[in-house]
Amino acid sequence: MITSNDLNKRISEEKLISWGMIRQVKKEELIDKYIDKIPLPESSEIKTFTKEWCDVNRLHSKDLLNQWKLFNGFNEEQWTVFISRKCRWINWCSKNFQDQISHYFLERKTTLDKVKYSLLRVKNKNLADELYLRINEGESTFHEMAVNYSEGPEKRTGGLIGPVPLGSAHPQLANLLKISQKDQIWSPRKIDDWWVIIRLEKHEPISLDKKTSLQLAEELGDNLLKNNIENLFRKNLKNIY
Repeated sequence: MITSNDLNKRISEEKLISWGMIRQVKKEELIDKYIDKIPLPESSEIKTFTKEWCDVNRLHSKDLLNQWKLFNGFNEEQWTVFISRKCRWINWCSKNFQDQISHYFLERKTTLDKVKYSLLRVKNKNLADELYLRINEGESTFHEMAVNYSEGPEKRTGGLIGPVPLGSAHPQLANLLKISQKDQIWSPRKIDDWWVIIRLEKHEPISLDKKTSLQLAEELGDNLLKNNIENLFRKNLKNIY
C-alpha cells in the first residue's frame, strides 16, 4: 500500500524523464521562478478567478469541484495554494505581455472568432450528392438529413455544431467557413475519409475584452515557457554530444 511518506519522497530527474514528465515539471519550475515576486491575490480576486477557472474546466457546481479536488488529492489548504498560484501566473502574464496583446489579438482573431454551423458527413460520394440536392432544393431540412444519414457524432444534434472557435475546426472546414455567408450551403467536399456538406449558421466575431485579453496573455506566457524549455533541452543535448 502506498503511504503519504512514499508520495512525499523527492522524485529524481531520471525517474521523471523515464515517466515522460520532465517537460511538465520544468514548465512548473519556470512558472514558480517567474511568479516569485508576484503578491498573493486578495480573497475577492481569488473568488472571481476560481469561478472563471471552473467555467473553463467545466466544473459548474460545487459538487463537481469537490470531486475534482478529491480526484487530484487536494485538501482545502493545498487547493488554495494551487488556485492562488494559477491566479498569480495569469497576473504575471497580463503584466508582462500587456504591450503585445493588441498585436497578438490581430494575429489570432480569425481563429478565435466563433462560428455555428451545420455539418453532415458520409463515406459515400453518391449519397452525399443526393443529400445535398435534397437539402438545397428544399425537399428535406439539413436537420432531418443529418439525423437520418450523418455518420458522425453531429447526428445527435441534427448536424448543428457550436458556437466554437474557428480554430478548433478542421483546417479545410475552417477555410470554407471563413469565406461563407450566413445560410450558405456548400456542395459535398472530400475531407479526410469523409464527404462533407456544411452550412454556416452564424459568425460571431470576437472582441478584445478582458476575458480575451487574459486568454491571450496566458497563451503568450505558455509560448514563452515552451521556448525556454526547448532552449534548455537543446543546450543539454549540446553538452551531451
